Amino acid sequence: MDVFASHPGMQLAGSSAGVLALPAAGLRNQTLGSPPCAEQIGPEVQIFSSSLGAMGSLLAKLRSLLVSAEDQLPEPLKSQKDSLELLRQDLEAINTFLVNLSWVETPNMMVKHWMNEVRDLSYDIEDYIDKTMHPGHISREEPRSDSEVEELSTLVKQAKDAHERHNRLVPRLDGDATDLVGIDDSKAELIKRLNIDAEQRLVISIQGPPGVGPPSKTPHGLPVQELLDILRTHLQQKRYFIVIDGLWETTSWDIVISAFPEDTHCSRILITTDIEEVALECCDYEPDAIFKMEPLSGNYSTELFFNRLFGFEHELSKQLKENSEEIIRACGGLPFATISVATILAGQPDNLELWQHVKEALFSRLGYNNLTSEVMLREIIGLSCNSLPHHLKTCLLYLSMYPEGSTFLKADLVKQWSAEVIRTMSIEENFSTVIDYSNTISELSVKVRRLSLRFSSAKYATKPESITLSPVQSLIFYGLVECLPSIMEFEVLRVLILEVWGDKEEVDLSGIDRLCQLRYMRITSNINVRLPARMIGLPYLQTMEIYARVTSIPSDIIHLPRLLHLCVHGEINLSYGIGHTRSLRTLQSFDLSSNSADSIWQLGEMKDLRDLHVTSATEMSDPLKKLIAFLFSFGKLGNLKSIILAPAPAASCTNIYLDCSWSTSPLSIFIQRLELLPPFCIFSRLPVWIGQLRKLCILKIVLRELTTGDVDSIAQLQELTILSLYVRQPTAEQIVFHRAAFPVLKFFKFRCGIMRIAFQPEAMPWLRV
Repeated sequence: MDVFASHPGMQLAGSSAGVLALPAAGLRNQTLGSPPCAEQIGPEVQIFSSSLGAMGSLLAKLRSLLVSAEDQLPEPLKSQKDSLELLRQDLEAINTFLVNLSWVETPNMMVKHWMNEVRDLSYDIEDYIDKTMHPGHISREEPRSDSEVEELSTLVKQAKDAHERHNRLVPRLDGDATDLVGIDDSKAELIKRLNIDAEQRLVISIQGPPGVGPPSKTPHGLPVQELLDILRTHLQQKRYFIVIDGLWETTSWDIVISAFPEDTHCSRILITTDIEEVALECCDYEPDAIFKMEPLSGNYSTELFFNRLFGFEHELSKQLKENSEEIIRACGGLPFATISVATILAGQPDNLELWQHVKEALFSRLGYNNLTSEVMLREIIGLSCNSLPHHLKTCLLYLSMYPEGSTFLKADLVKQWSAEVIRTMSIEENFSTVIDYSNTISELSVKVRRLSLRFSSAKYATKPESITLSPVQSLIFYGLVECLPSIMEFEVLRVLILEVWGDKEEVDLSGIDRLCQLRYMRITSNINVRLPARMIGLPYLQTMEIYARVTSIPSDIIHLPRLLHLCVHGEINLSYGIGHTRSLRTLQSFDLSSNSADSIWQLGEMKDLRDLHVTSATEMSDPLKKLIAFLFSFGKLGNLKSIILAPAPAASCTNIYLDCSWSTSPLSIFIQRLELLPPFCIFSRLPVWIGQLRKLCILKIVLRELTTGDVDSIAQLQELTILSLYVRQPTAEQIVFHRAAFPVLKFFKFRCGIMRIAFQPEAMPWLRV
């Protein structure tokens, strides 16, 4: 009989979800963005972003080359340090431009084209450096000559041209205050008011339509009252100047003002708002303390419009010029409205039909001269939303599902967005290319960096001729093994993911040892996998996961300097000095039946091991000796977080009963997951040391007998969320789970032939059937 229950929200793998709080005023001047993901690109972890291409890893490699002694550089680079320094300087600047542009919500086509070009250039330069530093991985034999120096010169020139082209063509989207339009007089008047001779705290409100303030960020972290207390304490007896941008309601001011102490240190508070009532409230209804912003004059509106549209001087046709004058007039001198309309047109600046459509739409919406600025802005924002591409409009419309001022999980919103828009964005940025032979193949980029091939139904399909495989850095393949292209065509491959099936005897991967840039490899197959005899040619390999039967594991795999995760199923014999694999964090599966007792003792030398999965594919010789060696090796593994000891599928193994009466734990007290499954480690009673593992979150164990005292001992594990107990003999007494026991347990499985169990009220409060 089994007892099985779980919590519906349980997650076996730890995860976290950010919380995005919408301010009461809505997402005004906000740009939602996802944090960059992390990608392993060498011995260190570099921050990776699709918007930045290979810039992160490339700049790190260039800096490393520039500090190297000349005699340590390959021949083509020894005399090229000056060129490398020029290249680094240009790429540093380009990287800064890319970072800034990556936050622009809807860059125009010119900006997108420039970003795609420099991303592609970053990959080309990184490929050049990798090939120069590690020439042995190139599949074809080529003499090393002056051509490599010429190639470097070409790349340096391309980087310089890209730098200059940005300064010449790309609009200034992150300008200084000196770039702002039509505020010189207002700025001078405001500074004059702030500098009046008054020792008391002074509050001045700037009232006017949006478009004069900087972008803000959603507040997060501390509770409001705690934040106010901290601010007030920090500002005591100090002279301060505070700017509060975009205040929409008086109630917010009533809360915020308590954080600012009244003093005689000439402190100043500056408020911006477009609501007169708020401006008056903040200034204690002193009209003289309100600085009213007037709409921009015609000349300033025109300057702002074209700065946002082109960023540089641009000749317009007569018809476009006429349309622009009417569009600018319709915006009524409102900066936010002018910028919004210019953004609509920025994607197609020479499309006369679009300009006429926008002009007509504006006059149909704003044909009344007595409209307030609030109504005008609402109409123009509506026009901007309607002009969005359908996938971006979908993203925006998702926000309407949540009430104003509500808090919701960012992860939920991102999942909804990504379900609509990810493939389109990937194609636009040439991040990845997906070829599904069950669908029509669309136009492809000539240089593909990340390639996904899917042979779901077309058995004899071939790849498009327009694709060159040599620049591909990441390959994901799903389909028949007969359709798998030669791996050796992918000269700079870093990531290899294969899910293959078929009738062949094996998947031949004996050539991967020449892909010296390979970092990550995961293979899933229903047929055998053949690996190379030696793997020493993969110095950067960090992860190797093979979920298939492997004919043999190369003996030198334990000498790979950066190998972190080794997950291979089958009869894996690592008797050739497994203890030397000091870098390893994950080992799955270590086969007790095919490894000697000496190799098992060597497990204790792998000091950095975090996750260990042990199995037995066949009947073990001298099983008790091996198991004791295995258990005592645990004591040396101080960083171990997870241990799973389970038989291989369909394996025939002898039951091993252990007394384990010792009181001290053979495991690190920081262990979080412990699974000791039959036929291994069938304990006569619950080991005393189980209660000492206070960080344990997952426990699966097999006992011959169980008592209420054993349950009380397990209940001391306050962080336990998953518990599986298999009791071999019927319980002689009723097993009681006491009140308030297992406070965070979400999953509970209890298996016994005849069970007598009772639960007191409030035991396992988080458990759900």
